[in-house]
Amino acid sequence: MALKYNGVKPLNIKPFYTANDIVDFTCKLQPGRAVKAGSFRISGWLNVQKILSGTTAAIPLTKDDAVFMSPYAGVHSFWRNSTCYVNDRTLEVNTMYPRWASMVKQSKYTLEGLNTASAGLTELCGSQNDVLLLGSEIAPNTPQLPNVVGSPLSIPFSFKPEVALNKSSGDLGESKFGMMKMLFNLASAVEALYSTNGVDYIRSADGFASLQYQFMDLQLQWYETMEMPNPEPIIFQTVNLITQTLVSSNASFAVSSPTVYDAVSLSFIQQSHRNTYWFDNYASEYVPGLENIGSRIEFTVSGGDQPIRFPITTYSEASLNYWKSMNGDIKNSMMNVYGSQNGCWGIGCKFVTGINDRLAVNLILQGTLQPNPSVSPSDCFIYVRGFITI
Repeated sequence: MALKYNGVKPLNIKPFYTANDIVDFTCKLQPGRAVKAGSFRISGWLNVQKILSGTTAAIPLTKDDAVFMSPYAGVHSFWRNSTCYVNDRTLEVNTMYPRWASMVKQSKYTLEGLNTASAGLTELCGSQNDVLLLGSEIAPNTPQLPNVVGSPLSIPFSFKPEVALNKSSGDLGESKFGMMKMLFNLASAVEALYSTNGVDYIRSADGFASLQYQFMDLQLQWYETMEMPNPEPIIFQTVNLITQTLVSSNASFAVSSPTVYDAVSLSFIQQSHRNTYWFDNYASEYVPGLENIGSRIEFTVSGGDQPIRFPITTYSEASLNYWKSMNGDIKNSMMNVYGSQNGCWGIGCKFVTGINDRLAVNLILQGTLQPNPSVSPSDCFIYVRGFITI
């Protein structure tokens, strides 16, 4: 069957897009056409500059600046939140999209795999993306950017959005899905970028006061095919975010969702590490104490009958259940002890639940904890994976 390649520019078309801008794509199909399931991609050009202390003009990065994106999120790092619509109906809202995209990559790749996979390279993932951020060429039709010296080098990218419209059980035909939308709000540079040189270098005369970035020539692209009669409903995998705070060694997180759900995945980061140029804002940081004797995780499901508790008492059990909650592949980076347990750590479980069931996640940590959650609280990002049928 013949495929047709199609694409659109954002509705709010601009010469370039930067921090806090809204990028709104609308996909309208011709009668008799259908979007191939999972074929949506966003492409464009990215350039990044630094601003030195005491100046306002932006200049190109150098390799000595050691400026990175999250190795697992890559270019996803710049897209702060996402919303999907079908025929003006809200399908999914994710207010911390880059962290979810990073967790998905952690469940499917090792870091070595990302460094060598073409799918990772086009999304600017991997441990060498500081080199990519230096740019490779001047993008076509590059506008004169405000407060930027010269025409900075840019890097082309193409990434597959981890959103519900890209996770359907079948092709999206025009008769059912006449209008589909993806809306994104772009993150600030301090959310998306960081330097491995540390706070002392960044604040020194050799460092920088701030960073900035621009996207150019943004497009949403997809493959189309002929629409075939399909009496079966289309199922979309959705994800919803609940944000809470870990402030004690005996914490309980309540989970609710607007849709039926069958998995929950939690990741953490210390509040003092968020939105700085010297920490990865999307790292899934380790919470000390789970390896101690007596520590455990309890998932409590309360339906129409008595509450049912599922205790997890070992690190290996926690790792396995987190992997299952993300539908991970065999080779992945989750719960990597060799990497100091930091960056890819989380907890989760996959289960079958009714629409009115309530879920609570209890994290009970024993022993002397460094740092103690009460002294250095962590933000907890709870992603509830469910599904909607249309």
